[in-house]
Amino acid sequence: MHTRPRRDNPPRQAIARLSLLALGLLLSLALARPAGAEPVVEEYLHIEVDSSYDLGSVIPNSGGLHEPDEKLEVLVAANFAHGGLTISLTDLEHEASESTISRSRVSVRDFQTGTFLPLNQPRNVTGPANPGMFQLELEFRVQELDYSYSPGEYSGVLTVTVAPD
Repeated sequence: MHTRPRRDNPPRQAIARLSLLALGLLLSLALARPAGAEPVVEEYLHIEVDSSYDLGSVIPNSGGLHEPDEKLEVLVAANFAHGGLTISLTDLEHEASESTISRSRVSVRDFQTGTFLPLNQPRNVTGPANPGMFQLELEFRVQELDYSYSPGEYSGVLTVTVAPD
């Protein structure tokens, strides 16, 4: 008996492989989940204030309030609503003695009412603010001093804070 050699049809095998590959690709696409590209925007806050500010020279018993020549510029940028700008001050300490000027003798202008508020406690000077950028000039006053204060320079720390909403 004479047998004929078996002849595989190469094109049929190639089609079968392509069919399996196509089926695998379709299953992959069907089971694949779309990538969840969700951007996350974090809160941003920027406060810019000069590193030093001079209240000027106060002459004892000069009668009335001392108003500094300069105003303190503050820039605030935030991408969220907040409670506004709060200002606080430490007592002013003399450069060489134990003499201090109470922070309650220094006042800041409130932008909501236009009045000057003593800095014996932190003061919110703007009220609530929406997202965005704003710039303002802080105005200060110093109550009259008498001769019991040592002459010389006094310094303290002024803190500018964005209040929570």
